[in-house]
Amino acid sequence: MLQQLSVSSQSSRGTSSAAPTSILKRPSSTSKQESETPNKRPTKHEVVVEKSNSAPRHMNLSNEKELTQKTPASSGRQNPKSEAMNCQICKTPLIVHSCGGHVEVHLSKVFKIHLFTCGFDGCTYGHYARRKITAHMIEVHKDKNEAKVIKNMSRKYYRRWKECLFKCCPSKEIAESIVEKREAYLRQIGREDCLEDEPEFEGNVEQNDDEKDDDTKSNGSNEDDESSGQEEET
Repeated sequence: MLQQLSVSSQSSRGTSSAAPTSILKRPSSTSKQESETPNKRPTKHEVVVEKSNSAPRHMNLSNEKELTQKTPASSGRQNPKSEAMNCQICKTPLIVHSCGGHVEVHLSKVFKIHLFTCGFDGCTYGHYARRKITAHMIEVHKDKNEAKVIKNMSRKYYRRWKECLFKCCPSKEIAESIVEKREAYLRQIGREDCLEDEPEFEGNVEQNDDEKDDDTKSNGSNEDDESSGQEEET
C-alpha cells in the first residue's frame, strides 16, 4: 500500500510539473496571426516611387507654364549689385554696389572735395566718412556734436561725383544704373535741388559786375580829373 501511494504521488507531481511547461510551449492564437501576417514596412524604392507619382499639395501644376514664361532666360550675367569690377582709375577690385562710395573716396583723397566737413568755427577738416569727423571732434574739439557734422549736398559736389563715377566704371551702362539709383535717393529725401544743372558763368558774372564797378569808378574819377583840369585852364 505504501509503495502504491508513493508511486501515485510521484505520478501526480510529474503531471502537475509538466502541465505548466506544456502551457508555456503552447502558442497562442494571436501570436500565430502575428507570425503569419508580420508588419511589412515599405522599402526605400517603394517610397521613392510613391513620392514621384504624387505631387505636393502646395504645388499648382496649372501655373507651371506661367512661371516658366515669367522667369526670364538666364543670360549668364550675374546680379549687377554683386558683379565684380575694377576701378579704372586705381585698379582696385570692387563690386558695383560699392562703386558710388569708392568715388567719394577718390574725391576726398585726390581732389580734396570732402563729403563731410567739421562745422566748428575755424576748422577745415574734411573726410569721406562721417565716423572720422566725429572722431576728429572728440579728439581735437573735445565735443561730439553731431549737429556740427556738415554733409556736402551741393550741386557742384554731385556734378563732380558723377564725372568721377563715369571714369571709375568700366562701362557706361553700369555708371548710368548707379546714377539712376542715386538720383532716386535724392528725390526721396527731397533734395531735387542737387540734380539741377549748375548755372553757367555764375562766378564770371560776379567778376564782371566787380569789373564794371571798377570801370565806373575809374571813369568817374577820370571825369572828375578832366573837369578839374578844365577849371584850372579857365
